[in-house]
Amino acid sequence: MSKVLVSDPIDQAGIDILLQVAQVDVRIGLPPAELAQIIGDTMGL
Repeated sequence: MSKVLVSDPIDQAGIDILLQVAQVDVRIGLPPAELAQIIGDTMGL
């Protein structure tokens, strides 16, 4: 299954749609350095 990282606020309906086709990791407000460390195997941002 694909992994999607949600790093900016989106409506829950959008997250629900993504959950139908991907593993979703919601992490709002990460500093750029931390985002760069965790984005590795993510298929979408």
